Amino acid sequence: MTKKELDAQVKMLAESQQKFVNGTLMMIDALNAFRTYLHAYQGSMDANKAVLDAVGEELKAANAAFEAAMKVFAEGFAAVGENTQKLDKMIAKLDSYFGGETGLEYDN
Repeated sequence: MTKKELDAQVKMLAESQQKFVNGTLMMIDALNAFRTYLHAYQGSMDANKAVLDAVGEELKAANAAFEAAMKVFAEGFAAVGENTQKLDKMIAKLDSYFGGETGLEYDN
């Protein structure tokens, strides 16, 4: 190998090494940018989780309120049913004393 060929090979090797170094630096920059993106994404996900947790707590509170309302309505409907039975008994007793509904139609 002549000196000229050897110099050409050295020059190609140096250029190849420089391209490798440049590629490696670009890869490091890309990885750093990706890391920064992931940290920002993690912050966003943490904020979303906090919002979802707050919504979950609100839904639990709403569920408790609905359960309490259902209990109140159930008690109210039971009381209405009992009162209806009492009124039916009272009407039956009044009918037995005064004779039912017959003869109560009036012509105007």
